[in-house]
Amino acid sequence: MTQFINPRSPAPWQFRSFAKDHLPHGFDGFERVMRLRQAERRDKGIVWTGEQTSRDDWPRAWKHLEPLFADCDPNTINPEIMRQVLADIAQRVSDSEAHCTIKVWRALWIKMAALGYCHINQDRSFLFMGGRLFAS
Repeated sequence: MTQFINPRSPAPWQFRSFAKDHLPHGFDGFERVMRLRQAERRDKGIVWTGEQTSRDDWPRAWKHLEPLFADCDPNTINPEIMRQVLADIAQRVSDSEAHCTIKVWRALWIKMAALGYCHINQDRSFLFMGGRLFAS
């Protein structure tokens, strides 16, 4: 199965560069959303401390999602794949980390839909109650 980065030692998230003709859908969506979040804070005069930045759930969740979803169209991610990813995160890290990841995924989906990357009402993760699909 996929190897995940240990979220307990988060490194600062950094923007990457891709050739214009090879820009992964998911990664481009995530990068644009992160830039918009930063711009929104800047416009409001909000400056995050290093501690606030290190506690941001978005980059931590993206460490789990990027290896699997950064190079694909978000509309092609099916419920079975999402279920397995969350179960793997729960097993490797914790239930709360999987729950955090699904919350970030859902917020990212809404923002990517607003940017035209996917359809707002087709997020397959909503098939799972609260993202806790690994509990019996």
